[in-house]
Amino acid sequence: MGLSGIGTAAVALALALAAPATAHAATWTVTPGGGSCGTGDDQCGTIGAANTAAGGSGDATDLILIVPKAGDWDEDVTFTKGGLTLRGHGLGIARIRGRLTFDGSGTAAQTFTLQRLAVHADPGGPALRVSSSALNGDKTVLLHSTVLSGNGEAPAIEASTALGVENDIAITARHVTVADAVSAPAVTESEQGGEIAVSFHDSIVQGTKAGASETNSEPTTNAASLFVDPGSEDFRLRVGSPAIDQGGPGQPGEWGDDVEGETRAGAWDRGADEFVNHAPAKPSVSASASEVERGQAVGFAVSGATDPDGTLMDEVVKYVWDFGDGSVEERTPGPWAHAYAAAGRYEVRVRAVDRTGASGPPSDPVTIVVKDPPPPPATGKGGAITSLTQLPGFESGFMANRRGPDTGPPFVAITSPRVRERIRIRRAVPLLRGRTADPAGVRRVELALMRREGRRCRWYDGRGAFRLGSCAAPVWFKAVLDDFDWRYAFPRRVRPRPGAYFAFVRATDYLGKRTTPSGPVGFRYAR
Repeated sequence: MGLSGIGTAAVALALALAAPATAHAATWTVTPGGGSCGTGDDQCGTIGAANTAAGGSGDATDLILIVPKAGDWDEDVTFTKGGLTLRGHGLGIARIRGRLTFDGSGTAAQTFTLQRLAVHADPGGPALRVSSSALNGDKTVLLHSTVLSGNGEAPAIEASTALGVENDIAITARHVTVADAVSAPAVTESEQGGEIAVSFHDSIVQGTKAGASETNSEPTTNAASLFVDPGSEDFRLRVGSPAIDQGGPGQPGEWGDDVEGETRAGAWDRGADEFVNHAPAKPSVSASASEVERGQAVGFAVSGATDPDGTLMDEVVKYVWDFGDGSVEERTPGPWAHAYAAAGRYEVRVRAVDRTGASGPPSDPVTIVVKDPPPPPATGKGGAITSLTQLPGFESGFMANRRGPDTGPPFVAITSPRVRERIRIRRAVPLLRGRTADPAGVRRVELALMRREGRRCRWYDGRGAFRLGSCAAPVWFKAVLDDFDWRYAFPRRVRPRPGAYFAFVRATDYLGKRTTPSGPVGFRYAR
């Protein structure tokens, strides 16, 4: 799996792997819009044209670079020149729909190499055919970071020697994926003359292999867990694929890029594709208001937090919010809201995290200005209203603040204990504390405190006892209000048992509006 940091030795190895063992005398590039190529023209419009040009070049070795294009290179091509290398070029998968045949010529031993290509067989033929049909030399075929896919009528690889021809065929596949949508054979061999040897190393191989050997290769018994979409012949590795980080390192002369052109680094994956985890994009954040009163919730929205690996079953699964007031929270995708307990100027940032844990860059900040609300009329403790008729906008006969500024339930939060805090109980149990605010005044704050006991919960009743009940039915008890603060002191005789506890809080204003319970805040009591 690709890693973001590799050492000098790893870089040197990657460069050594990427370098071809022998310098190529001629290079031909197959690209959309290329011509027939030949003398003075190395841009070819088809693989067949590049093959013809390479065959007539007079050089001992040639390199054919195949650029990915929209759709497939739909060709059947037979190669006879030894020392030829076909390689995908540029980012993306160079996909060939058809059959590549290496037959060779002459009496000397010949080598044929495929690197970072995807070859999908058409009905009636294999993806790769290697044959010895004439009195020519032994054939060595090297496959690196390549996908070979057969079909229901033919295998991915077909190797055959002719009757009476004592020339051998050796096919060595490293970091190769052999798979298809309908479980075609991987390899078929027909030995009528020389011997055929097929070996897979650090590969993923589906189907029968007719005598082929395997080293550290993964059979595709469950292709859906390995690939993005095997039914559509998308054999890139998906998130959580068991082939990730399970391949051996590259060998001298092996091409160091995967089938998509991404450089392998760190622990290599099995097969042709290297799962390289990319972090999510930088998101943009917007706020429902840039200026609010203390205790008033602000809504936030995120856009642009996409993940480049979305097609590999990776996606953004959570956001890390920094609200600028010391509160940093991990939350699942929206909607989001936050209320500030103190006046001031706050900068809000967010970053996206994907399923594999990669964290993207933070957004540009959004500034929120928080002001103190005007004091409610005739307030007592907690902003308690002494008379409903004193509320702004109150009309006699209606139990509602129809025109006043109070448009939502109170703000309420637990400030002590903190999340995951370990509280030591000595002579007395420390107070539960928090903050609350509302333009119309807070009438009461209620708490719920529980500890789990098997599948049930024990809820504190506010008087000194923890009573067994349903975890879905909290027991609420009142806290003491003191202006914008609230607190609860346990009776002296109460000593909660050591262990994990969960606290919830809710508040109700003088118009009867009550918050959704906030929490839980998980903490631990200890002796």
